Amino acid sequence: TSVICRDDVFSDGAVIVYINDDHAPSVRARHGFMPAEGSREMKVTSAEGNLVAELDGRPAAEAYREELVRLGLMNEGESFIHAAAKYSLGIRSLWGEKLKIRTPLSESSSGIVFAGAVMQGSGVRVVVSSPEMMIDAAGHMMTDVIGSLGDDPSAVIVIDCAGRWNLLADRYAEQISAFVSGSRAPLIGFASYGEIAKSQGAMDGFHNTTSVAAAWRK
Repeated sequence: TSVICRDDVFSDGAVIVYINDDHAPSVRARHGFMPAEGSREMKVTSAEGNLVAELDGRPAAEAYREELVRLGLMNEGESFIHAAAKYSLGIRSLWGEKLKIRTPLSESSSGIVFAGAVMQGSGVRVVVSSPEMMIDAAGHMMTDVIGSLGDDPSAVIVIDCAGRWNLLADRYAEQISAFVSGSRAPLIGFASYGEIAKSQGAMDGFHNTTSVAAAWRK
């Protein structure tokens, strides 16, 4: 993996950033996904950690696959994990928070392994997105995180899930442009596997396929 600091590009290296500030940062997270049209909510009836064994009392992969086919997002005979990677599950938690994305990684006889924990009893729906929706979400995230400060920030950090590349592909640079828009403050960023952003009143601050920004006021 390459890392960049100003005009220098390193491999097998690290970039260290020190922010000296007595104030807590403004933090926002956006993903740009929405429930697929016509999708139905399924209940996680058996799960432990990031392994989901049952949805609606049925084997998880069977129920998930059937829903993708019903929605026209997967063809019969197509690889389940390949299709599901593009159409993740959105979790509505027991506390009624906004949807959190959980991306399936693998399927086994025990169930589906997701990139992040899925709590038993949660309601989940198949979600969809597009490059336009992701880029728009990135722009709105930056507007919110900077606007909440009431002033131009002294520094901004953006953590973006590497999984977003699957949908953005050659339009990834447009999302970067959305990150830097609206402020001339120094911006530091990197791609991640899972993102952490704990907002007030939230029970779970771990995200998938999501962008997170933190900004510090001057």
